[in-house]
Order: sequence, then structure tokens, then C-alpha cells
Amino acid sequence: MLTFLLLVSLAATQGTPVLQSPIHDENGPVKDLYQVDDMIFTAKEYREEVLGVTNSREKRQWTFKNLRTWSQNGNVVPYRFAEGFDEEWKHLVARAVDEWQRKTCITFRPAVASETYVIEFFHGTGCNSPVGMHSLNRISLEYPGCGTHSVILREIGHSLGMGNEHQHPEQERYLSVQYQNIEERLRQRYRPISATSVETHGTSYDPYSIMHYEAGPTDRPSMVMKDRTLQNVVGRQTSLSVGDANFIRITHGCSGHSGFSCPEDFGYYPDGSDGCTGFYQCVWRKASHFDCPCDTLVRNNAAVCQNQQRFDPNLNVCNHAENVPCVTAERKKETGKEEKEIGKEKKETGQGKTQN
Repeated sequence: MLTFLLLVSLAATQGTPVLQSPIHDENGPVKDLYQVDDMIFTAKEYREEVLGVTNSREKRQWTFKNLRTWSQNGNVVPYRFAEGFDEEWKHLVARAVDEWQRKTCITFRPAVASETYVIEFFHGTGCNSPVGMHSLNRISLEYPGCGTHSVILREIGHSLGMGNEHQHPEQERYLSVQYQNIEERLRQRYRPISATSVETHGTSYDPYSIMHYEAGPTDRPSMVMKDRTLQNVVGRQTSLSVGDANFIRITHGCSGHSGFSCPEDFGYYPDGSDGCTGFYQCVWRKASHFDCPCDTLVRNNAAVCQNQQRFDPNLNVCNHAENVPCVTAERKKETGKEEKEIGKEKKETGQGKTQN
């Protein structure tokens, strides 16, 4: 897993990335903002962080210290929607925000006017996000092309500080980039980043990351996976991987935390909010979120999870769904209300019999 700002230090050894903008928002061109792939930079950031040039004209090697994370804002991410943002898409954003919040220690909440650091979603050109934390992170979700759960998860991931997973320093161990099948102007998006230029925080390459590119069509792939079973899997995930969530927890100083409050020092607890397919593992009251396995199929160019197992709280293991009755948190609330109503009726009936 790569830190996002560090990801972009391609440096001269990998060739100069193509400056693709200035970018545009709903009001037209944005002065001094530039785009490389789906990463947005100021002119100064582009010069120093992408080209690796400082005022002294020396190459600049990025370290994690150069990335501002939301830990500097108490791991709280205030967000809002620009005027005119589609009402239905607000629900799509809320769903993605909920997944990030549920699986990490980041707290998302509606922004207020006095907030200094804010994420704002708007319908701009393309799907893109600023790098790291800024006073205003404007995430562009172009209508209608950027309205999928995986795209929104990915752009939020960029704002949280994540890089493109296929550019991992150990790329050549896991995949081979087919540059002859990639337009020359796009090739820099696939080049691996030097291990001396990035901070991986001890995490390894994750083919299931939401931040991974697709391998491309069978007859003209942009990447060929060393493990061919992953050829139609990478870049087609529709939810955060365990590695995605762990990386954000590590980079935000809350490794082992998932936002779940452990009732005891150790134990396994079902996540009733996700259809009973996830669970929390508590170690010294620090919780990590996991998803039960499933059969991954490719349908309409997307990885589809079928026959997903459910967490069995009686055995503390993932089990076949037919063997585990699922009661979600919402259903528990409804069941509780129903039981209260039944109890109330019984009480009233009993009182009526006594009176008779």
C-alpha cells in the first residue's frame, strides 16, 4: 500500500509525468491547479512533488513527513456537497463514506461554516481528488461517469492519502506492465515508484486494493499478472480490502482501530450493519474489521462477490450463509420494537383478564 503524495514522486528516472490540465470545475478553469491522472496539484506541488524540483533545483525524495494526513485534524473529515450536486448521488457518497468510517478510525461528518479542512464533492470534469489533506479538498465526480461505489471509494482514498496500488515499488514481483498496449501519454501512470522515494509502512502489495487499476482487455492487456488467477480481479473490486483499511489506520496513528468499541480485551464480534458478512477482532480492546470470503466472479467488467460466507458468532468463524441466520442491526431494532409491542399487548391482555 502506498502513501498518495509519495506515489507521485516519479522523478526523472521514470520520465516526466504529463501535465494534463489546468483543471475545470463548474465555473470553468481553476487557476494554478493541475491534474496528473486523477491527482490534483497546485503549481508549486506539481513542480516539487511530481517533477522533484525544489527552489535549489535539486531532486527531492519524498518521505511520509511531507504528507499531511487527517490525523492532524483529529482523524475527523468534515465534508459537504457543492451547490447543484445531484440529490441521489449524495446517497452514493454517504454509502462510500460509511464504508470508510466503518472499516477505519476516520470519522466523517457534515461540515460547518467554520471548518478549516473540508472535503467538498462536486460535479466537475472527470473523477479526481486533491492529494492529502488541504484546506479544501474538492473531489470531482463527473456526471454520469463517476457515480459508482468503487470510484467514489477510490477518490476518497486519494484524499485520505493513498496511492495507485499497481505502482507499488515491488510491482515487478507481481505483474508485468505491457507498455506497448498503453498510449504513450498514459504510460507514466503505470510505472513503479522507487522504494527509496516512498513509504509503504511495511505493508505489501495488495491486488485486492480499491486503488488498483484494471489489467485491461484480454486481447490487449495493460498489465499481465504473474498470478493469472488475478488477471480479471485487479481493479474490479467494489469494496475496500482489508489492506486498504489497515493502511489508513497505520498512516493515521490508530493501527488496530476500526471505530468499533470493544466490550472486552479479546474476542470476535459480528458486524450487524453489513449483512452479517463482516466481523471485528478485538485484541487488547483494539478492533480490526474483516470480511468473510466469497466466490469472486467477473460480471460486466466488475468483480462480483457471490456466495459470501457469514460470520458465525457461536463458532467465531466464517460459515456457509445457509448455516448462519442473519440479523442485522436494523432488524434487531425492529425486532426489539416488535417484542416490546407484544409484551405490551400481553400485559394489557393480562390486566383485562384480572379485571374480569
